[in-house]
Amino acid sequence: MSRRSIRLPGHDYRSCGAYFVTICSYGRQCDFGEGENAILERIWKHIGKYSRGARGDTFVAMPNHVHGIVWLTRDPVGAQHVGNRGAIPRPGHVPDDHYQSGIARAAPLRSNPRDRLVVPPGSLGAIVRAYKSATAKRINELRGTQRVPVWQRGYHERVIRNERELDRVRQYIIDNPAKWDEDRNNPANF
Repeated sequence: MSRRSIRLPGHDYRSCGAYFVTICSYGRQCDFGEGENAILERIWKHIGKYSRGARGDTFVAMPNHVHGIVWLTRDPVGAQHVGNRGAIPRPGHVPDDHYQSGIARAAPLRSNPRDRLVVPPGSLGAIVRAYKSATAKRINELRGTQRVPVWQRGYHERVIRNERELDRVRQYIIDNPAKWDEDRNNPANF
């Protein structure tokens, strides 16, 4: 089955910068309690351990999803960039000129022999995959289960283009728990 891509056309998701990520629990079940939340937050804070060149920023675990900002802090080998090559953003800073159109040139995804897309190492997709895998393993250990799905397929992401947008996204994440009653991920609102 073919899925419509919601990715930003022409953007290289291996590029340095900040990305706003939302990952939903399997079936959007409200399965995350205190123990799961501790695991989710701890692994987000140390996401660089699971994916070199990544750093976690503002994060919140909700009953059935997580929101977080992830920074890619290193350009991948072979990335095609104009300006700011190899720039490592300081914590809390998004250089405005890095996000202007034309900075990053998308590199095509490689195909494997079965013609399935391969997630490039160091890309946002690879980082989210590593996070989902590490957290699912720890959550299943906590629950005493084996290979029970924790996450739904895919994730939502937004490229953060400047400091003003970064501030808005951080505030959205911080305010999210207080707005749970209105949240579209709240089963009461489905």
